[in-house]
Amino acid sequence: MNGPQKNAIIKDLLNEETINTICYKHKISKQELSNILKSFYLKDYHLRKEVTYDGDLFFTYNNQELYYTLYNVANLDSIRLIASADYHLGNIASDITYAHIMADYMKKESIHVGLILGDLIDGEHMNINARNMNLKEQLSFLSYNFPMDPYINYLVLLGNHERHSLKYHNQDIAPLIARDRVDFAVIGYGYQALKIQNDYIHLQHKLCDSSYQGGFPLTNNNKFMLLGHSHELKVVPQKFFKLYILPMSDLYHAPYAYYPGFLDLIFNMDIYGKISNVIVKELIIVNNKPFINNEFSINLYNHTTDFDINKRILKRKV
Repeated sequence: MNGPQKNAIIKDLLNEETINTICYKHKISKQELSNILKSFYLKDYHLRKEVTYDGDLFFTYNNQELYYTLYNVANLDSIRLIASADYHLGNIASDITYAHIMADYMKKESIHVGLILGDLIDGEHMNINARNMNLKEQLSFLSYNFPMDPYINYLVLLGNHERHSLKYHNQDIAPLIARDRVDFAVIGYGYQALKIQNDYIHLQHKLCDSSYQGGFPLTNNNKFMLLGHSHELKVVPQKFFKLYILPMSDLYHAPYAYYPGFLDLIFNMDIYGKISNVIVKELIIVNNKPFINNEFSINLYNHTTDFDINKRILKRKV
């Protein structure tokens, strides 16, 4: 690619053109655009990525908000997202195949936005004998092997395994991940709020670090929270209706565990743009295929759920 075309692409990005518009205009693929940004990082412009519900993304100077907004969702009766967590890429128990299975499911179901809630890579937090890549190799592996689709983007919250590098080695890998993957909007460490119409969902991954203040849940807003880190599916009806996400790896903390997988979420909206209830499908990965293991709802009006752990079908010993 010649210099003038590259400069024109960067100018379009700075003018908040969407990445799909830029790819069409300059006749390049999303992967080619991502490669351009690897050599021309936009951190110095103090930009951040914003994700749209219909599969697009743009860079904006508007980085003062304390939350992220999902764009192009006005007046929709329902909003469908995928949620996943705990890939631990670089750990011997990780498998990038799971990410490809999830991406294929999203493409088949026309779901354009994925939420990733922490521990995307294993970092250097665990015993070295549990890893087959160092940190640099993990970041490179993520950059080149995580599936990329023209109409799928991800909001990525970082967890304690990514936080370890910042705490102990003074290396913030958040901008490196954002630089190397145009489809990843990295939204912080540990906690972030996502605005959907006139409501919020809270995203969290425990950082195991009492010295880190990070964000804190917005008060007087929606009481629904998605959490990574636990490596199991749990529903906890506390002040925030907490929905813990199963892992996208074979790392577990108990002698018995369910298969790896992800959640297919439908947020039903009321006439005021508030979330009334959430329909949850638990997709587990069995023999490299997605399988609906359970389906339940969470009613945010009445603070109730019909989740029943006994309805989960498949379980394996690890």
